[in-house]
Amino acid sequence: MIFCVPVDQRGFVGGGWGRAQAVALASVDAAGQIDSWEVHEVGWGDLHGVGGEGAHHARIVRFLRHHQVGCVVVEHMGPGMRRVMAAMKIPTFTGAQGAARACVEQAAAVLAAQDAPTGEPRSPALEVGALLVDMDGTLVDSSAAVAQVWTEYAQARGLDPAAVLGHAHGRRPNETIARFDPADPDPAATAQRLQAQEMSLTQALRAAPGAADLWHGIGGGSPDAKVALVTSASRPLAEVRMAAAGLALPAVAICAEDVAAGKPAPDGYLAAARRLGVGIEDCLVLEDSPAGVAAALASGAKLAVVGGGAGQPEDPAQVAVMADLTGLTAKALASGRIEVAFG
Repeated sequence: MIFCVPVDQRGFVGGGWGRAQAVALASVDAAGQIDSWEVHEVGWGDLHGVGGEGAHHARIVRFLRHHQVGCVVVEHMGPGMRRVMAAMKIPTFTGAQGAARACVEQAAAVLAAQDAPTGEPRSPALEVGALLVDMDGTLVDSSAAVAQVWTEYAQARGLDPAAVLGHAHGRRPNETIARFDPADPDPAATAQRLQAQEMSLTQALRAAPGAADLWHGIGGGSPDAKVALVTSASRPLAEVRMAAAGLALPAVAICAEDVAAGKPAPDGYLAAARRLGVGIEDCLVLEDSPAGVAAALASGAKLAVVGGGAGQPEDPAQVAVMADLTGLTAKALASGRIEVAFG
C-alpha cells in the first residue's frame, strides 16, 4: 500500500495537509515495513488560494489518484478535505507528530490490526458497562459550521485557518482562543460570540454516518441507557446540534461547563463514568479528534477511534479504528451491559 505524509526538511511530519509544500510517498509491504520512500515537492501551500477551494481539492485528488495512494497520515486536515478523503474511501490518520517514517509505520500497524483473515470478523465482540460518546465529528457532522466560524475568526486576526481549525477540533473554544490570541482582553466574551454564531448555523448539521442507527439501537435517549455524551461544546450548543441531527440528548451529558479542564484532559470521561456508576476501565469511548483520543486514553477507558483519527496503535486500550460508525453495532444485554461489535 502507498502511504502519503507531509514532510519538512528534517523528515518530520510537516503540519497540515492542504498547505503542505512536500509530501513523502511510502510503499509499505504486507509486514508493515517501508520498502520505498520518495519525497515530492507539491507546493500545495503556494497553490492553496489559486482557483479556490474546489480547484485546490482537485489538484490534491489528482495527485493521490495518480500515485495510487491508499492511506494518508497527517497532523491535521480541514473539514473539506476530510469529506474528500471519505468520498475517495482513503483512510486518514490525523494527529501525527514527530518523525514521518515512524508515523507511517504506526498507521500501517493500525490498518494491519484491522485486517482479519477472510471469513472472520475484523474484531471480536466487546462487552462493556457503558458507552461514552463524543459529539462533533463522531455523532454529529458539524464540520461546515465549525469550519465557517473558526475560519472567519482566524482570518479576522491574521491567523492560519488550517492551524486554528486543527487545534479547535475537540477542544473548548476558550482554550483555542488562549492558544492563538493570548492578548484577547475578554476571551470569555469572544467564546460566547463564537458559540452564538455556531448555534445559528444548523442547516448543514446532520447525524454522522451510522450515528442514528447506533444511537437509536442503544437507546441513547432513554433515561436508563448506559450511554453518556462527552463533548467540548457547551450544553446549549450540544442541545441545538443533537436536535438538528435528530438525536436525543442522553440523560448523562458532560459538556464544556461541567468540567474544570477540557480535552485532552480526561475529566469529562471520568465524570461521565461516575455519573453512570460504571468504572472507567469498563467503558468504551468513541472519539475522533486528537484531543479527544488523548483524553480517552488518559482516563483509562477503552477506545474506538472514529473518522480516521490516528490514536495510539501501541496502546492496548485502543480496540478499533473506524472510518465512521456504520461498521459498529451495539446492543443492550439482559444483564444491563452492552455488547459492541466492529464490522
